[in-house]
Amino acid sequence: MSAKTAVLKSADVVNNSVPLAPVIRKSEIKKKKIARIFEKMYRALVNSRGIYAIAKMETHAPQTKYYPGSPATLPPEPKENPQSTMFEEEQPKRGEVKIMYPLSPMTLLHRRWLWFTTLTDRRELSERVYRAHCEIYADHPEFYNEEVLRISPEEFRQAFKEKSYKIGSPSQSVDFWLKCAKTLFEEFEGDPVKLLKHAGWSVEKVYAWKKQQRKLRGEDPIPGWGRKLLSLYFMYLAELGYNLPDDAFPADVHAQAIVIQSGSFDFGSKVVINTSQLAEGIRKEITSLCREENWSPVHVAHASWLLGSQLCTKCSATPETPLLCPIYDDCKGRVDTGSYFVYGLWRKNGQVMNKGGTRPPYGLPTDVPPRDSKKMKREPIPIIPLFPKK
Repeated sequence: MSAKTAVLKSADVVNNSVPLAPVIRKSEIKKKKIARIFEKMYRALVNSRGIYAIAKMETHAPQTKYYPGSPATLPPEPKENPQSTMFEEEQPKRGEVKIMYPLSPMTLLHRRWLWFTTLTDRRELSERVYRAHCEIYADHPEFYNEEVLRISPEEFRQAFKEKSYKIGSPSQSVDFWLKCAKTLFEEFEGDPVKLLKHAGWSVEKVYAWKKQQRKLRGEDPIPGWGRKLLSLYFMYLAELGYNLPDDAFPADVHAQAIVIQSGSFDFGSKVVINTSQLAEGIRKEITSLCREENWSPVHVAHASWLLGSQLCTKCSATPETPLLCPIYDDCKGRVDTGSYFVYGLWRKNGQVMNKGGTRPPYGLPTDVPPRDSKKMKREPIPIIPLFPKK
């Protein structure tokens, strides 16, 4: 090679004619931004401002609203017929459940019912899950006590197929239910609190116990219980008067969506991110923030859930959103949650709904972009031309 050729090749490298490896950026949660967003929601909740003056923990949270025998599940009072002066029983409204054995809150039976309900609160609307478990309890109260161990797996699965109860990941949840019931009743007297105390009474310690036992036994003693669901159940126990571990925060679909749509999460070079991975990052960040600021994680969790479920999902169709939402100026609009429920992931360039109180560039104010659905899993139908080329 001549000296002139060598100089030319060196110049090519300097002028970037040789392709360079792409720079890979890590995805990360923006600490300052997520702190500001969650502080605004937390302050608004504790001061009953905006949406939190309407949607309350005591009246809108599904675990408070729905349990066997709760007011939301009871039929209406009988009305007097003015023509016969006799009382006629009004037909039950849709969603109401006839409960033969109502549960008293804060009892062992209630904690146990919450244990199985929380187990199935995955990738499904929580409102549906808790109402569905009231229906299941009305139809099959034996599913929540030791009798369930004497039911064959085939019979158990068939009961769920017949009614198509709205629980998360139905076929998987039903299998997990039986395995968790076996551990709960055979080893911990049917009391989830005893199980959690035995395992260490913290999200990380219970999860570590679960992994250790899976190695020793050759199978998972409580399948389906990840850090997010453990955090959720610990939250419910805290509402019943138990001590809350300082590492418990359930980063559900609404918490994750709020983090993304507020710009508190940077995808980096990733096109998609797994929902469980994002949930874990949020759990660690928020529990650390609560310890630093002395916030109640229960209130923070309710703040994100109430905002997400009661306003974010209706944001584009709610003109009053700017007055109701504590993070309106920080938010780009509700992100598409379809990919969360269908695929268990978030898309970097997912569709965003129009923000309430603003008019879209075209169409009606309530128009929203198309969202992911299960139909998208199907293969596209090939188009056959009418006049194919010969």
